[in-house]
Amino acid sequence: MVIDTIIEFILAPVEYLLEIINLPDVDNLVIPENVFDVLLEACSCIGYILPMPLILGCLAFSFALDHFHIIWTLFCRLKSFGSSSFWIK
Repeated sequence: MVIDTIIEFILAPVEYLLEIINLPDVDNLVIPENVFDVLLEACSCIGYILPMPLILGCLAFSFALDHFHIIWTLFCRLKSFGSSSFWIK
């Protein structure tokens, strides 16, 4: 309750500015057809800085760090449902 009041007090000037500032109207927003090609050309130089096996290794390590807790929790939950003879042979 106190935190809500503080947040409302801090955001009050921002809300006021958004009320008095008129944003332009955008009738038709069109994304160009070659956006993917431009992004691909801009990112193609990454292969010169980091070779692909190194990039994949970094991504796998990042994935493992981010998702270890979730995977371990799922493993423990599944293990708790099964009998102990099922997991130990």
